[in-house]
Amino acid sequence: EGAIAWLKHGREFGYLPIVRDDDFVNFMLEKVDSFWQRSVVNGEPPSLDLTTDDVAFRFPSEQEGLSATATPEVYNNYKQLLEVRNKIDELEATKALIETRIKAHMGCAERLVFGDTVLATWKTYKGRTTIDAKALASAHPKIAQLYSKTTATTRRFAITQPK
Repeated sequence: EGAIAWLKHGREFGYLPIVRDDDFVNFMLEKVDSFWQRSVVNGEPPSLDLTTDDVAFRFPSEQEGLSATATPEVYNNYKQLLEVRNKIDELEATKALIETRIKAHMGCAERLVFGDTVLATWKTYKGRTTIDAKALASAHPKIAQLYSKTTATTRRFAITQPK
């Protein structure tokens, strides 16, 4: 008996107790050997099946002035992304139009029903009270500073629309 340990994103440690399984050990040794031959000996980089979190962790900030040149594959990804965003915009507009039609039909009703089934509800919620941070900082800068907090640094991804 033993344990298998891992480090996720280089900072989250985890482990599980395991019982030795020779079939699994042989399977893993084949995978390790295959990786070694392909990636280390032949110099072929591993696949980039990364999650959004993986990429954000790996590249937390930009290098000022550095540009990456798009490969044909990345350029195609860019064009696909533009198409998907346009479709999303069209779908959101359609969704808003359909919701407006349903709300207009409901009028002052709280629920929309079809037979015994409640299809939708449209309820009134109280507004919420928020603090005007700029006004507070202007009128009481020391108090504003005392209750201010800085969030983690992130990178903003922005797509430039072609002209």
